[in-house]
Amino acid sequence: MVITFNGDSLVVTYEGETILNMIADCVVRNEVNGWRKFHEVVKTYPRRLPYMPRRIPSGVHKIISVEWTDNPEYAPVKIRTDVERKVFVWEIDRLGNYSRQTEQTTIDIGYLIHYTKSKTTHGCIRANSEREVAKLATIIECRLRAKEDVFLEVI
Repeated sequence: MVITFNGDSLVVTYEGETILNMIADCVVRNEVNGWRKFHEVVKTYPRRLPYMPRRIPSGVHKIISVEWTDNPEYAPVKIRTDVERKVFVWEIDRLGNYSRQTEQTTIDIGYLIHYTKSKTTHGCIRANSEREVAKLATIIECRLRAKEDVFLEVI
């Protein structure tokens, strides 16, 4: 099964046929677009180093698990990917604000497909509907239980 994300939708195909088409996006607030305030520091996972969020990277990745949750930031489900991204570490000033980007890089992981009421994410794919992301998760669970690979193609 292949899930294709083109920036404003997710299209799920199985054996060449489209089985689900849903609205999704990946809008981040960072220093590039000027939307992130300098006191809103975000840290990488798992090393917890300060960085500026970036969109999920282009390429073909794997869906690795489905986790149902009641955490209001992600409910009803977190769809985990194997996406890794190299990011620049930022210096933090004495007040705890972003100061400047360094030359040091680190790896950030933990990119998801999920629903959130927020209109932005830290790079995850944000589904526009709780109902649609739950439907997607159920489809993915069936394929993973059948020991099939589920790919995420980010264009």
